[in-house]
Amino acid sequence: MNVKGKKADVNIEFSHIYTSQTLGPDQVVGGKIAKQIYHLLYDQGLTPTTNVWIDDYNPRNKEPRISFATKYLEDLWKHIKFNPNYYAFEADAFGAGQVLLESIPPSLKKLKIKGKYNEEKLYVYPPYSKKISVDDCSLLSAAYAAAKCGAPLNVHPKKNNYGDPKLPFAGEKSITILPAHPYFIRSEFKAKKIISVSPLSQLLDSMHNLFFDPNLLPPQKNVESWLEESGILKKLEG
Repeated sequence: MNVKGKKADVNIEFSHIYTSQTLGPDQVVGGKIAKQIYHLLYDQGLTPTTNVWIDDYNPRNKEPRISFATKYLEDLWKHIKFNPNYYAFEADAFGAGQVLLESIPPSLKKLKIKGKYNEEKLYVYPPYSKKISVDDCSLLSAAYAAAKCGAPLNVHPKKNNYGDPKLPFAGEKSITILPAHPYFIRSEFKAKKIISVSPLSQLLDSMHNLFFDPNLLPPQKNVESWLEESGILKKLEG
């Protein structure tokens, strides 16, 4: 599974939302951090590309997802004055998740029957690590994370009418900005473990997670320090 295509320097994902939610601190603070990162990278001559991932896979919402996305991106702009170049829906990554799963060698995955209801559970077995159960959310997150770094997995990103149409979706590196809720931390951990047993494991060093407190916007100097520590931004002199 080769990584191909034109890529920006850094892919920035921010302001993740469920279609059952409305705009709140998780999205606003995450968007403001993304805006800080975008300008820090741009000022050093790097080309960032940005995206928002919308979870329509788990929530049950009667509103058409395109109209939800349109309203959400408008609301986000009103609050942070920053637009993503792309947006994508989590359900659209299902096919990519299956392709990723099928690429994992049979020796590193196993289907087991668990529980009193004889439920089937799939596990992957990363080297030098405990087995990891594969759920739909972690698998979709893994596929989306790999696609953001240029993996040949079609997660069907859509161009935002108010973004830069010339920028590609994928980046040489990626930054995923999420609130520091245990669910997100656990899901991102499992997603990387899934990638680690796939032919795309070489992309892991290019993937970075920034977890934040939604009640506190970090000072720009803290964001800059994180970028330097992550190796995304060169340390500035002086």
